[in-house]
Amino acid sequence: MEEEKNGISLRDIFRIIFSQKWLALILAAAITLLCAVCIVYVYNPSKIDYSVSFKLDLLGRNGSAETYRYPDGTTFHYLSLVSSATLNEIKTEGGEEFANLDVDNMVKSGAISISEDVNTVSGIVDRTYTVKVKANYFANTDAARKFITSIAEYPCKYLSKINIEYNAAIKLYETSDDYARQIDYLNNQLSFLEQKYDSLISEYGNEFVVENGKTLKAYLAEIKAYGESSEFVNLKPKLLDGKHVKSNNCLNNYILEYKQVCKDVEDATFVLGEMTKGQSDALASAEAVRIQAEKVSSLKRKQSDLEHFVKKVGENIEPMDDVNLDGTFAADLKTVADKLSAFTDSLKNVTDKVYKNVSRVFYVYSNVVNTTGGMGMATTAVLSIVVGVLVAAVTAYAVGYNKNKKTLTVAANTENAVEEPAEKESAPEAPDVDEVK
Repeated sequence: MEEEKNGISLRDIFRIIFSQKWLALILAAAITLLCAVCIVYVYNPSKIDYSVSFKLDLLGRNGSAETYRYPDGTTFHYLSLVSSATLNEIKTEGGEEFANLDVDNMVKSGAISISEDVNTVSGIVDRTYTVKVKANYFANTDAARKFITSIAEYPCKYLSKINIEYNAAIKLYETSDDYARQIDYLNNQLSFLEQKYDSLISEYGNEFVVENGKTLKAYLAEIKAYGESSEFVNLKPKLLDGKHVKSNNCLNNYILEYKQVCKDVEDATFVLGEMTKGQSDALASAEAVRIQAEKVSSLKRKQSDLEHFVKKVGENIEPMDDVNLDGTFAADLKTVADKLSAFTDSLKNVTDKVYKNVSRVFYVYSNVVNTTGGMGMATTAVLSIVVGVLVAAVTAYAVGYNKNKKTLTVAANTENAVEEPAEKESAPEAPDVDEVK
């Protein structure tokens, strides 16, 4: 009788697996590859974060202030860099490159974030910003780098394309129907240009080079020199001496204005007289008298100017006979206006270049993008091989065991079928009952 085994040894397990070696090898390779693909393309993208850390150096920014105000008055806060509005603007400007990015869902699902790290050393505030985005929104690292750097550079690009109206006074000049007011508008434009250059110089210094070696100081000197030129300075005297009037409608306005200013001079002079008399109902302080005297002088100057265009005949105000209505003075005005417009265009170019030169982004990492989370290539390879080998071994053992079991069962059935007839032939026949009797 054959002794039945109650257990199986490790040797038997390996023997069974080895009996299915080709199946095991094929399965191990396939499972390893499938596991690696799933980790790289399914697991990792949902766990990996692409991040970019950077510092911003913006025009006129106060490092201690949390928010920053652009020159056009718009307020910037670092959290706005990952808002739906900003990301959609970046996506639109990126064209086909960012066309497939679902930035709305990126924001909604919390797949993008920005943080701020503030360090203060010796009173100097240093701010570092870090933008993080889930990797599964991008085809590869390069695509992520382009998008996140576009976020980091957004404030500088905004500054470079900022649209500030520098020619407001020029526009008023063009719509005015009064030569005197047009001259005032041109004076306002000249003052505006000087103030803008003064502001830039106070921020960056006289010797700040804009382009081709030309400094802010040189640009300002050109503006001031023109403001002192006879072409500009003589506008008002030419107007008064020639009694130039732009239109009959303007002349009628002068007449009405002259009537009013005459009355204003009379009233202001009366008040000044009362104040100097020291009456109890007058403000007799020295400062009040000075202010009132300046008011009288200003009104008299205005009255004198208007008298160049109108004259008094009895109680009627009529135009002077030699008033010039042919518009010859307009050519002189246009010459000055064109030169101021050119200076204004130059200012726009200067400010654009200054904004670009002084507003920069500094990246913390040399390769810009930092990858965190997910599973590394070595870990992925080891884990995939282990899973592949284990699954292949278990499967091969199961297949081999089942085959061996079937083989043993068939063999046992065959052996029983052969032995059964022999046993029947050798068995003694039972004695016949009748014969015994």
